[in-house]
Amino acid sequence: MHIHIFQDIVCPWCRIGIASLLGTLQEWQAEEVTLHYHAFTIDPYLPNEGVPFRVNMERLLGGKEQVGKALEYVTAMGQAIGLHFCFDQIKIRAHPDLAHSLLKLTPLAQQTSMLQTLQRAYFGLDIGNIEVILQIADIFGLDKHEVEEKLQSGRMAIYLQSDYELAEHYEVKAVPFFVINHSLIVTGAQTIPTFLQALKKVTCDES
Repeated sequence: MHIHIFQDIVCPWCRIGIASLLGTLQEWQAEEVTLHYHAFTIDPYLPNEGVPFRVNMERLLGGKEQVGKALEYVTAMGQAIGLHFCFDQIKIRAHPDLAHSLLKLTPLAQQTSMLQTLQRAYFGLDIGNIEVILQIADIFGLDKHEVEEKLQSGRMAIYLQSDYELAEHYEVKAVPFFVINHSLIVTGAQTIPTFLQALKKVTCDES
């Protein structure tokens, strides 16, 4: 079974939804599941250098009060499944393309771990900064010089554009967005029972 996941690394709901899916797979006793991560940008107008986090959130949500309520709510939802969101540590709302590119340069077997590392790093580090990205690459044993060359060359833009076009094909409007075996779509940060039901349905439909 293959699950294609459209996500934005800086999106807290993506982190919650993917964590829930991973919890589901720990309970799943049927066929093996392979995860494929696809880049998505929830704020396509974000400049490459990023913007101050609070300024960006207030623009997206409509003011300080709305931002406060939204962050409190997502923090509580994260805590419910063991995730910690330290929004007060985020200074820069980073553009995610460098982080998405690093994820694509990571061997498939390490990609979930890499994604989780990038998600945690966002709370305190500017993951839109190439030096930060190269430090994370080094932690995973990737060749920093090779990674830097590919990131600086602009070649990764082709792979990201392919993801964005695939998102258009599936009419992805918000993330997280999950496509199971190219047939069943699950949207949003769903619960483990919901994901289990979806996996069972796909297995049953294809048997």
